[in-house]
Amino acid sequence: MVRQQIAGITSFLDITRDGLSLLGEQEDRAGRIRQAQATFEWMAKLFEGAPPLPSGKER
Repeated sequence: MVRQQIAGITSFLDITRDGLSLLGEQEDRAGRIRQAQATFEWMAKLFEGAPPLPSGKER
């Protein structure tokens, strides 16, 4: 389940990058996309630094 969540975060990062490239990063309308991207980048870094699951608990 955690791996699926990480994959979802990566997908959202791709979507926000695409949105910013379409609108232009400096456009006022892109503010919410920039905020979402910053949040998903923070979450991705958090998961990257997380310790691995204990043996026997992985599926």
